[in-house]
Amino acid sequence: MPPTPRPATPPTTPSPQPAPKASLPEGTTYFVHTVKYPGETVSIIAAWYLGDKMRFDVLGAANPEIKDLARITAGMKINIPENMAKTREPMTKEFVDGFYKRSPAPSTGPSKQEEPVPIGPK
Repeated sequence: MPPTPRPATPPTTPSPQPAPKASLPEGTTYFVHTVKYPGETVSIIAAWYLGDKMRFDVLGAANPEIKDLARITAGMKINIPENMAKTREPMTKEFVDGFYKRSPAPSTGPSKQEEPVPIGPK
């Protein structure tokens, strides 16, 4: 009797790999940023203190007690590695607000450039 063919196994999709985590040298010292403005994110904090919003991974490594970096709230303390900081100046509200686009004020009517030009005899 011929062998029974095995059913084809569907190809497996590789599971997504977590982003590589930054590691900090042993003995790294920190200063603390306290979250206080609406709209603050770990990326914005990284942009201010580290000079690059994509370095949020460094802040994740410096703050392992924060389980979800996307959920920071007012009053939280964020450790900033001193050896990587571009500034120790406190982050400003204007800097945070600058990350959010403002929509232009609504128009009250057509501008002079938009007024239709009459066609035909006067």
